[in-house]
Amino acid sequence: MWESPSLLAPSPKDTGESFSPVGIDDAGNVWLVWVQGQDHKRLFARSRLIGQGWGPAVPIGSGAEDALDPILVIDPSGSARVFWDGWDGVRLRHYASRHEEGYGWSTPAPVEILETSVLRGVHIDGSGNVLLVWDCSDENGTGGVRLIRAVTGEEIDMEPPASTRHMLGLQFEASETGTVMAVWYQPDDTEAGTKYHVWTATYSPIDGWSTPGIVSQKEQDAIEPRLAVARNGDAMVIWRQFDGEFYGISGSRFDPGTGWAQPTQIITAAGDEAVYPDLAMDALGNTFVVWVQRKCIQRRCDYSNAWARQFRPGSGWGEALRIADGGDSAQVAVHGQGRVLVVGSRATGRLFKQSEIWARTYSLSQGWSELMRVESNWANTGHPQLSMNSKGEAIVSWEQYVLGHRTIWATQYHPQG
Repeated sequence: MWESPSLLAPSPKDTGESFSPVGIDDAGNVWLVWVQGQDHKRLFARSRLIGQGWGPAVPIGSGAEDALDPILVIDPSGSARVFWDGWDGVRLRHYASRHEEGYGWSTPAPVEILETSVLRGVHIDGSGNVLLVWDCSDENGTGGVRLIRAVTGEEIDMEPPASTRHMLGLQFEASETGTVMAVWYQPDDTEAGTKYHVWTATYSPIDGWSTPGIVSQKEQDAIEPRLAVARNGDAMVIWRQFDGEFYGISGSRFDPGTGWAQPTQIITAAGDEAVYPDLAMDALGNTFVVWVQRKCIQRRCDYSNAWARQFRPGSGWGEALRIADGGDSAQVAVHGQGRVLVVGSRATGRLFKQSEIWARTYSLSQGWSELMRVESNWANTGHPQLSMNSKGEAIVSWEQYVLGHRTIWATQYHPQG
């Protein structure tokens, strides 16, 4: 069941397109953060705690610097943390703040990493360790990726493969045991016309980092990987794979006992272009992949739709299914055993309405639900952001535009049965 949408940021006045990260904990508390301001960008947050409505918009930080690229993560103990970059026009600094019930957001604390580094991801494990991953490559691409356990202060360098290259599109997942799996793509040379490949590496507290290796096909470009890891150690990475004319979606599955399998072509439609891949994996390794597929004729792509495909351990890949006509993007989340929520934006063709936010659910027992329109305003929408807890409750935020004026909306989903 979907709640009525709530207008949370009536006038962000951001000069460019933005994203509004959301998070929900297992109790059902919800947080939303965003950046707004034309001449000076500030970080704001709103929360909806159990038994209460949405609280007021609260600025985080002093506002002396531009706030950039916020990352919102949910602590298993029941609080939210936000990490962001501060830019004063000369120097880049990194900050973090934590939300505590009854106290609000803490005073921003500096995160001591290299000034030239870029924060790539944050994960909080079951013990409350905050795992930060940042790219500490210099302007020439030398250097690697560093991971730190913020609680213990332990720093771990990730050595780049062979000769150093820029590690692009870094994705990582950390298990409750402290094992970290990382995927990224990078060029195999610095010359023009070089090919890009998807690489993987695994870190364990006992053995350290494994030797990085290529998991994609080496004959054509492979870019933009996405990663999911199950509790039992199974994992899957998908990426956009070039076939000489268009990009499709390929993937590889990881088994803790045998390692990475040979790549599988997930899209089988010749002549179609695939964009915006996403995936989610449940505790047993059931995997759900979504993407947007464009029909192309003579390299002209006129329309697109959202598609999904499922992998089940022991059964393999199921049929690829079109789940939304006119899809512009899609995100997927999973909880329990094979209970899935997909949200996205799509073009509708209605008068004065270019796009809308849609959703569909799936379960192993009931299959796919009918497509549902999540928002109800006649305006152009985009950039949906999805977060789901272990109970299947979810929060979705999105940008909404009318005559160039941007607002931020959100709604919550409560599973039935």
